[in-house]
Amino acid sequence: MLLKGEIRTAAQAAYLRNALRRIDLSELNPYWDEFIAECDKEVGNYLQDTYDKNKSLQAGNPAPQFTLLNLDGEKVQLSDFKGKVVYLDFWASWCGPCLQQVPYAKELQKEYADEEDMVFLYLSIDRDENAWRKAVEEKELKGVHILAKDFSHEVPRSYNVSGIPTYFIIGKDGNIYKKNAPRPSSGAELK
Repeated sequence: MLLKGEIRTAAQAAYLRNALRRIDLSELNPYWDEFIAECDKEVGNYLQDTYDKNKSLQAGNPAPQFTLLNLDGEKVQLSDFKGKVVYLDFWASWCGPCLQQVPYAKELQKEYADEEDMVFLYLSIDRDENAWRKAVEEKELKGVHILAKDFSHEVPRSYNVSGIPTYFIIGKDGNIYKKNAPRPSSGAELK
């Protein structure tokens, strides 16, 4: 059965919004203004917001800065890692696909163990701090662990994270090198 009317428009908008979060906007830029002009105004505004957020997250743009607490209650700033490549992993203790990546993440860390200019930064969106701490301890996952407590927190929002796991690679210059970076299980090169 084909969707019609407002339901069809809403479904298309939701699909397009999700696609905008994932694709390289450089492919879409030449067509964007014309596309928005032809959209229903509400849908256009809805999509424009997502487009604008993702445009700021394209490769070469500065990574959104943040300060969060680590497992020891110490402040960790993204800028602390300037001069290093940061593999940023948004995850949570309750996320099955995130936990499936843990063995691969451990292997990836071993692969880059000799690279002093590489940091594995795990940003949890767990609401329950104890669950986050327990998962890090039980999974014995090394790296820098910080907590943002929910998708509504300003840090996941600034990275336009709506689902997890989500990965970014941030270059030594503090700019985004790759959004939607490969999962540890992909076997892809990070640098």
